[in-house]
Amino acid sequence: MALNFNNPGNIRLTSETWLGQIKPGDSTKFVTFSEPVYGYRALYKLIINYINGGFNNLNRIVYKYAPPSDNNPSNAYVQFLENYTGLNREETISPYDFNTIFKIGMGISRFETGQIPVFEDAEAGLRLVLNSWNPAGTGTNVLPLLFLAGISLLFIKF
Repeated sequence: MALNFNNPGNIRLTSETWLGQIKPGDSTKFVTFSEPVYGYRALYKLIINYINGGFNNLNRIVYKYAPPSDNNPSNAYVQFLENYTGLNREETISPYDFNTIFKIGMGISRFETGQIPVFEDAEAGLRLVLNSWNPAGTGTNVLPLLFLAGISLLFIKF
């Protein structure tokens, strides 16, 4: 279903309007995006916002993103992401560790869709986030070049 809506993270509809969101969408529960890149952008923005809000490890991210109260297999989800990313569930994640954030997003996409994520779409989605990133209200667009130079060198478990 998520792939039909260009929503690799299965992001639920809320009052939030996302860049690239189609209204009305094809789903009454999940956001429909015009292209997968916008679905990945939204997913990465959520992950970064969660980390900045204190949900800064796999356990906290998953239990916020996919709580058991919504009938999610949250513990299995965390275990999947541990295996996928190589992180420990309690390991603190920095909001500036874009390689790790990239892997988490790819893992969420894999868990939510059951499909191998399209690397180029995921990378383009994170690039959209980074291109608009404005740390500490500096008014300067910051593009972490070390991340972008190294992203294609990542070893990602499929």
